[in-house]
Amino acid sequence: MVGGYAQALSTAHLIDHIDVPYEATESVVVRNLVAMAMRVTGLDRARGQEWQRLRARVLAEGRFDAARVEAYFAAHRHRMWLFDDACPYRQVPALRDECKDWAAPGKLVYGLPSGNNHVWFDKRDQDTPLPAHVAVWSLEALLGVGAGGGCGTRKPAGHPARSKTAAGPYRNTVSYFVKGRTLFETLVLNCPSALPTGPGEDLAPWETDAIPDPLAPALAAPSGRVSLLTGRSRHAVLLDPAPDGRAVLRLKLTWAFNAAGDKMPPALDPFLMHAHSMGKDGREQIRPVPADPDRALWRNVDSLIAHARPSAPRTADPDKPGKSSKKSAPVVAPQVFTDLSAGLGSGPAAAVLRAARVRALSCAADKADDVLWWSADSPYPLFRPVGDRTLVPPTVRAAHTDAENAFVLLDRATKQMTTAMCAGNRDRAVGMHWPADARRLFWDRAEVVFWQAVSAARDGQPYEPGHFLPVAVAAYDESTATATQSPRGIQAVARARIILTRRPKPSSRKAAA
Repeated sequence: MVGGYAQALSTAHLIDHIDVPYEATESVVVRNLVAMAMRVTGLDRARGQEWQRLRARVLAEGRFDAARVEAYFAAHRHRMWLFDDACPYRQVPALRDECKDWAAPGKLVYGLPSGNNHVWFDKRDQDTPLPAHVAVWSLEALLGVGAGGGCGTRKPAGHPARSKTAAGPYRNTVSYFVKGRTLFETLVLNCPSALPTGPGEDLAPWETDAIPDPLAPALAAPSGRVSLLTGRSRHAVLLDPAPDGRAVLRLKLTWAFNAAGDKMPPALDPFLMHAHSMGKDGREQIRPVPADPDRALWRNVDSLIAHARPSAPRTADPDKPGKSSKKSAPVVAPQVFTDLSAGLGSGPAAAVLRAARVRALSCAADKADDVLWWSADSPYPLFRPVGDRTLVPPTVRAAHTDAENAFVLLDRATKQMTTAMCAGNRDRAVGMHWPADARRLFWDRAEVVFWQAVSAARDGQPYEPGHFLPVAVAAYDESTATATQSPRGIQAVARARIILTRRPKPSSRKAAA
């Protein structure tokens, strides 16, 4: 049985953090635990101020009610077995008849070599039986960030066969979670408030015995908060266990549903940042902000905590050449961070919030291959309850703005130098490495300065602008050192460096008559 969930909830107040092998697995497991936490606390049904008061009361209690946790898992225990003929955990038993071919168990695991590829992370081959505990973690990861494209052929009765699936709902995204001092605080703080709902009952996959209809359009649209967090997978899996039930011998892996082709109905995941834009048909489009492995967590702190609104356009990203502010899409913070803005300003809940941090989990990937999995935690708490609202400390925002301003100067200087080195040929300058080298050096080193400013803010020290400009100058000097091997290079580097070292001119104001 997948019994770790019951133990995690019943002892959540004693657990600091869950430790799982993949970032993608953790992202799915936290969503599952949040859905379960909403069930045992009643936060899945409350609305508005009632929801805020209930959340504060649950936080004040300090732990989940053991009787409710036991009752919840007793009701759904039969759906929590990894290997079961009728209702295996998060699997589709109908694949026995609808999917013809079995695949090797290693197809479920990330990092295993296939074909003639070299061994990088795991020496086991694709055909080696997969231990049950590894299968559970890998299954959760697949349902969250599984790759799109070709898959096993599935032919529902009376319908044509299909062998293509879309990517998982969290692939190539960054999931942001509020991290408390204990798992209990983490789960309660990440319970989302009311979200748009669709038709049908709001159920998790393990809460119903009904076999999902792969051709039902409503299957793709969440019915509420619980189905939004747990029912968005695009893959269908069936595991074939060894006789002793300790390993997986083979599996079937195919598409889960076909609603409007491969297009998933829009749904605002409460842990993702979303970009708003206008489509060609004039309708507003809302899409998750793609993962960028070159953009550190701290650079999104201002957008996360300041609760950016759709009416406030996000400025152009200086990391992306050619992107103007007119074309940049307004970005909205994850729902769970917006939910922190009220109802936690006093009592035990305020103490919980003052200690909360931010945790980011990402799978930056293209359509088929995993590029990078990463996780990041803010080393210091970032929230400050004021009255009945939660605000970002001014020092954090000031340091964030100072860093972005310093980088704008660095980017301008390196691009000017590069263009001069290419004799004014801008097309040739695009492929040069100096701007990218400077960008990498600056953001790596600026992160240390930023968190030092956050630490100083906790001691009540104000932030004085200018801490990031020396970092920009050092990044410029180091990245352009290879260009100073010729008179032209020395001249180009020196002239562009003035952008970083000259003092701003004082603004002239006309005296009042």
